[in-house]
Amino acid sequence: MNKCFFVLSFLLLVSCVEKLDKGINAIKIVNNSDDEIFVFAGRESFYEDPFGKSGIISSKREYNEFLRDRLVTPHSYKYYNEWRIHFSGSSVIIGDTVFYMAVVNRLDFDTLSDEEFKSKINKVIQYEYKVTPQYMINHDWTLVYPPESEEE
Repeated sequence: MNKCFFVLSFLLLVSCVEKLDKGINAIKIVNNSDDEIFVFAGRESFYEDPFGKSGIISSKREYNEFLRDRLVTPHSYKYYNEWRIHFSGSSVIIGDTVFYMAVVNRLDFDTLSDEEFKSKINKVIQYEYKVTPQYMINHDWTLVYPPESEEE
């Protein structure tokens, strides 16, 4: 009985630490919409420099990994550990440097060809966040889609 209690306590502790770590070292994307969305991040506006789907995904396996890593389901949230590094630990992005995060509806991403996707980029991007490290600190490392106010 003692062994079982110890093992269960250890597993509970590990799961709590893992969840806490994700929240501390990540940017949280909250999806309050009824749609499945993808969130892309980059140093330039996606409106000015459209990204190509073909450069992101070239096989079914890569697409499944992309879904696992980037999809935010309706009325849920997801943590992105790697993006916070750009704001807090990188010498490349510091101070008032702007970072862009674009929200794309999964239905648009899945149904449009590469050419249609690029040509309709202004309609495909549901919203683009233009953020700085200070903006992220002020918003507790959380972005909410759709934005709660026009200031976002």
